Amino acid sequence: MTKAARGKGYNILVVDDNPMNIRLLVSMLEEEGYKIWPAPNGVRALAVLEKHAVDLILLDIRMPEMNGYEVCKRIKSTKKTKDIPIIFVSALGETFDKLEAFSVGGVDYVIKPFEEKEVLARIQTQLNLVEQQRRWRTLAEITFEGILVHCNGEIVDVNPALEAMLGYKRKDLIGTNAFDLLVPEFIEPVRNHMENGCGHPIELSGIKKDGSIILVNIKVRHILWQGFDAKVLVIRDMSWRTYFKQEHRTIEAVLEDSTQFGELVGKTDIMKKVFESILRAAASDSPVLINGETGTGKELTARTLFNLSETYNKTFVPVNCASIPEQLFESLFFGHKKGAFTGADKNHIGFFEQAKGGVLFLDEVGELSMEMQAKLLRVLNDFIYTPVGSQSSQKADVRLLAATNRDLSSLLDRKRIRSDFFHRLYVLNIDLPPLRWRKEDIPDLVTHFFNKNPLPGNKPVSLPVKVMDRFNHYDWPGNVRELFNELQRFVATGEVNLSGHLPQLPAGGLPIPTIEGNMPLTEAIEQFELFYIPHILKANKGHKGKTADILNIDPKTLYRKLKKFGPT
Repeated sequence: MTKAARGKGYNILVVDDNPMNIRLLVSMLEEEGYKIWPAPNGVRALAVLEKHAVDLILLDIRMPEMNGYEVCKRIKSTKKTKDIPIIFVSALGETFDKLEAFSVGGVDYVIKPFEEKEVLARIQTQLNLVEQQRRWRTLAEITFEGILVHCNGEIVDVNPALEAMLGYKRKDLIGTNAFDLLVPEFIEPVRNHMENGCGHPIELSGIKKDGSIILVNIKVRHILWQGFDAKVLVIRDMSWRTYFKQEHRTIEAVLEDSTQFGELVGKTDIMKKVFESILRAAASDSPVLINGETGTGKELTARTLFNLSETYNKTFVPVNCASIPEQLFESLFFGHKKGAFTGADKNHIGFFEQAKGGVLFLDEVGELSMEMQAKLLRVLNDFIYTPVGSQSSQKADVRLLAATNRDLSSLLDRKRIRSDFFHRLYVLNIDLPPLRWRKEDIPDLVTHFFNKNPLPGNKPVSLPVKVMDRFNHYDWPGNVRELFNELQRFVATGEVNLSGHLPQLPAGGLPIPTIEGNMPLTEAIEQFELFYIPHILKANKGHKGKTADILNIDPKTLYRKLKKFGPT
């Protein structure tokens, strides 16, 4: 390897008030391939460090205005520069001068006049250490396992994977006791493991920043860390075992000859896939989006997921997003302080605080306006919100479940839903099938209904064959909810009335209304809208969101037209 190749890529700051020393060192080091930043005094040296990245510093001691010791102290007091190795190069050869140099942070000491080979060797030694630290940092940052370095229990470094695993920031961990991250009962076993042998891994429970317990696997290695005996702990997250336990439960649920899963009923293949999706979601804490037509059981699905997850003993807070007035959004979700606005005569706890530690279920999330989505997105990204009228922020400690009967992908294409909001929600999803896709489940749903709603005296219920036949040939636009409504009707009257289906178009399509000749185009279009929009609204049982989707118009446009037409 050539001289230039050895020094290529390294930047060295040379600080000396003697121009001859500067020229000598610059010439010698540039010949080796190093890039040199010369500085005639401490002030100039600190200015260079403000603008340029430096790998090593050669520092004189006797300089006007600010001596080398003071320059070193200032460099070591700044986060950006504290790790740069400093070699003192000075004519002062007394022992106390050297001790002072090391006490302020120097890593080596060269006495003037110096030998060229000696200086180059000492520089190369320090740069080798720098390179080793860089490799350590690179490997530590790209590995998926957590890495913790401690000396006698005091944490001296951690990698990003450990920060993410435990929920801490690096600055919060440095200088703290590594054993404080363990469940107390494991502290002594870990101490003994470190003392008596580090060859095999040990499993134990750690404590995350939020206080929750995490199962981990730890391997220990002894290293020399900046001249001190230290131990490296390689920490692997073993919480995946919980996932596999849930997977095992999934297999049992799929193979088990059962028709009920929580409050959900069905044994068709399509429903077993739903049960499997719920179990997978219950093993995670990621947001879940539940898709399904009206009446398919979206809230029941959310509650089943909640009951199966680790938050089952906490709070479940359902919110109907379609009923949230925009002007009250922040107050309802984030809460408000007394006196925050006219009428705020007391403190109000918002949905996020009500659901703290549990689940916030956003039903009909597709009905939120773009402005509401933006306000909610800020909380979902940072998990921080501020009640109206408050000066302090609060942590949003909730798991988010959302449901919709709208096609959010279509709303995304039509710019009716923010893409960042959509992708924040769409982490895990559960698709609920309409009842018309699983009519084989109708007998079990009927049985479930009468088990939950027995007749007086527990009289047995038997639906007439002709009623079951009608059930099996009906498309159930209202899904399971409509089925249960019809069963309630049957219990009360002995009859069913399957008239809630969508109006069928007559043969040949809709009859076009008569439009007078010589009518301006705008009026002709208005006449057709006056006929067509109410028909589609009626076909969708008055649901304005669905009607707007079918007509491919903004809901605000639909509301404006309906207001213009008046009662229909």
